[in-house]
Amino acid sequence: MSYRSHRRAPAPRRSVHARLIYEGSNAILFQYADTDVGDPARNDGISATIGLNAPAGVDAALQYSYKTASVGAGKAILFSPTTPVAYTASAGVVLDVGVPQIVVTPAQFDVGAAAGTSTSATLDIGNVGNRPLTWNIASFGTDAHLPATSRYTVPLGDPAATSAAPAPRRKPHPARTPRAQAPQAEGVAAFAIDFGTSSLVSLDATHPETITPVAGVGDLVLTAGEFADEDFSKLYAIDHYSWHLLTLDTRDGSTDVIGTAVLEAGAGIDWAGLAWDASTGTLYASAYAQGRFGIDSYLYTIDPLTATATLVGRIGGIGDPANGTLVVDIAVDAEGRMYGVDLVADDFVAIDKATGDAAVVASLGFDANFAQGLDFDDYSGTLYYAAFNNSVGEAQMYAIEPSTGALTLVDAIGADPTQTQLAAFAVARLGGVCAYPDDVPWLTYSTTRGSTAAGATTPVTVGFDASSLAPGTYHANVCVANNDLAWRRVAVPVTFTVN
Repeated sequence: MSYRSHRRAPAPRRSVHARLIYEGSNAILFQYADTDVGDPARNDGISATIGLNAPAGVDAALQYSYKTASVGAGKAILFSPTTPVAYTASAGVVLDVGVPQIVVTPAQFDVGAAAGTSTSATLDIGNVGNRPLTWNIASFGTDAHLPATSRYTVPLGDPAATSAAPAPRRKPHPARTPRAQAPQAEGVAAFAIDFGTSSLVSLDATHPETITPVAGVGDLVLTAGEFADEDFSKLYAIDHYSWHLLTLDTRDGSTDVIGTAVLEAGAGIDWAGLAWDASTGTLYASAYAQGRFGIDSYLYTIDPLTATATLVGRIGGIGDPANGTLVVDIAVDAEGRMYGVDLVADDFVAIDKATGDAAVVASLGFDANFAQGLDFDDYSGTLYYAAFNNSVGEAQMYAIEPSTGALTLVDAIGADPTQTQLAAFAVARLGGVCAYPDDVPWLTYSTTRGSTAAGATTPVTVGFDASSLAPGTYHANVCVANNDLAWRRVAVPVTFTVN
């Protein structure tokens, strides 16, 4: 314990005190005989801190007073130790955690049959989890959509001038009158980055002549973009300069940086495209490295939570022999098949997402260069291609038939397509026949909402009403939305024959 003046008193007088330590109880008594130091501004502890110091490194000092007239002649301060009160508590928590867990037997088939005969085998699908298991069966190889023999095409532009960067500015054209179109059943909502205005825009892919600005993106150059896991409120995108993986709020354009998607040394210089594989819940990305001897493209996976990039492999088997390959964007259909656009050879290509190997499906039929975008509408299965057709110097929207590569022009993009360039193009529509259920008047249900416990069954009566139907065959789907994250919407096909 101490009694110290912050500054020395002008007079030599000091306070007089004594310290007593009671060894039996460890109490400390501080007795003051005189607290007059000859200066009214400093007497009785007015300019002092009084208390017990703690050993170095121990945060346990005890303060009695600070710059307060708290002591006087004949007064004493007694510090008595106390026994700390320890509190303990315990509680039991029961976590009701459950998932369906599938077991498939056998792990592989090894079956033989004589010519002209047939045979069969059993595939057992078991559930060792503690939640209901729902499943469906489909089969195709990761490269099953690649042509048996890659086609050879001739580049339609100058391969050496290939670039995924924005096209040079052109003189604006007068506003155009959109060409007549056949009526569309419904629009296909999409978002993209327009390099012409440096902004996030929304559009209907079936009527791309009208694009609506959402918000400016400043100096960000977002060459790659995609929606993930059916969340259309935020567009994942990668910045050309910083390699930041970020999200843009599709309502106001606000950004949230997730992290830096670092390219492996020698396996890319810039990011080009993003694609979400709903069949496996994987975010893929294409990148390219442009050097003295041409361009190489690479396939990556990117963790949407951390931005960690993992190299799958070089995208090979396509491109121009002398100038290489630049896969400017990629897209994955609902079944998990990957496609892309190569700017060097101006080709539509199929890609093996497990290895990066690729094959040419067909030539695009024009010089594709600069910013491009590619994405599937999973609801209809249509592949939309937001191209920049360098042969005519304008942005154009196409629909591509994946198996043949046949392109159908939808329309030019924007009021002045010479000033429009879309990148990070992504369709914002749910996939599957149950994404947008129709009202089927001849189907009725005893209940449309309920909860089923694990191991239990809830019966729902489905009514088929032919009272207003003519003879014939009718088709529909009973769609069950549920909270199984692996299978959110279940379609039960219905064929109703009225005689």
